[in-house]
Amino acid sequence: MAITRPSNNNHLGPPPISPNPPSDANAAGPGPGPVRGDCPPAWFQDAMSDLLRPLKDTLERHTSSLQRLERLLDERLAATDQRSATMDQRLATMDQRLATMDQRSIMGQNFLPVHDEPRTGGADDRFEVVLFSNLEDPRDLGLPPLTSRAAIEGLTEEQEQAYYNGYYPNGRDAQEDYTDKIYKAIGEA
Repeated sequence: MAITRPSNNNHLGPPPISPNPPSDANAAGPGPGPVRGDCPPAWFQDAMSDLLRPLKDTLERHTSSLQRLERLLDERLAATDQRSATMDQRLATMDQRLATMDQRSIMGQNFLPVHDEPRTGGADDRFEVVLFSNLEDPRDLGLPPLTSRAAIEGLTEEQEQAYYNGYYPNGRDAQEDYTDKIYKAIGEA
């Protein structure tokens, strides 16, 4: 059996490849020809660039605005965090003060004297501790407790002054009236 070659006229395969393709894809001229990858023609790129330029500008403006808003939001959140921390500190201080007040209340200290039976006005009557107007306990300031008339009458001038200022922080009474004012403040006037 002999091997025969088909003639060029009957060849159904791909067209022959030119040994010297043009150096520029656009130099091939109109019609089908070699192209560079998937790039559109230059005229199309220019037209699309002109159409997309306003969209790109708008996108850049919006991006810039969003970045500015993000910075402002971060600054405001930081300020809010700072205010929140300050409020937390203040609330913690208030909680401590309330706990102190609760403890004093539990210990049986009163804001006003309580009498279960009428007083005779004698020197043996026992008084209860009455807190100052700022809710401080006089005993916490080193002052002697005012448990009787004798205790009040036995105060030094400095102690009497401290008690008067504790019960009447804005008072303008004369020194000789302090004892009467202290009796009044503890409910024994």
